[in-house]
Amino acid sequence: MKYKIFNISLVVIFQFLFITLSAQNYNKMFFVFLNTNPDRETLDADKAEKLQAAHLANIDSLYETGDLLAAGPFTDKGGFFILNAATDAQAKKIFNTDPAILANRFIIESFLFKIDAGGICKYKKPAEMKEYAFVRWYQKQNEEIDVVKYNKLLDKQADFFSEIHLRDSLHLAGNFSALHEGIMLFDLTSEEEIKLIVESSPMHNSGKFDYKLKRLWVAEGTFCRKD
Repeated sequence: MKYKIFNISLVVIFQFLFITLSAQNYNKMFFVFLNTNPDRETLDADKAEKLQAAHLANIDSLYETGDLLAAGPFTDKGGFFILNAATDAQAKKIFNTDPAILANRFIIESFLFKIDAGGICKYKKPAEMKEYAFVRWYQKQNEEIDVVKYNKLLDKQADFFSEIHLRDSLHLAGNFSALHEGIMLFDLTSEEEIKLIVESSPMHNSGKFDYKLKRLWVAEGTFCRKD
């Protein structure tokens, strides 16, 4: 029940999104995973309601200042933020204003994020909520990656993202700076079709990377291709 309440809150706050970003005009941002903390304190209904209210108020405030660019829940558990921040310290300062994070409701992963394709865009109001496929690719355990070869792979990956057949389905893609990981977000429902695309990418074909597929909810039009 507590997770459902959190999911609803993240869906509702999308109505405040007003910043437009693309791969060409913005690259100072952090992608933050809010992973549900399995050891979080069990709260009674009153405390959970107050924490939720404070959480929502903080999100509204971050939108007003432009510090929070996008947010949403994954369909299984947890959620994400995309923050307007140039440094790790600045990103931490922003997300540590969230009462739910300070209350240890989540385990945080925060990465400098560079968009390779697509963008974060304005959407028409009232917002229609839509489910999207979310892919997180990562370096396989015990696989060594040469820096020069990795940068060449990123270039090939960016070229792959620009292919015409992906323009209608791939809404956002990027990498986590020096960390050998990244994400792809698709407007597709077929898991087999998503796997076919991901497994034909340069990263996957290198044999050094694997991926995990999840689903999330965002306001339709929040992520769009502008390249």
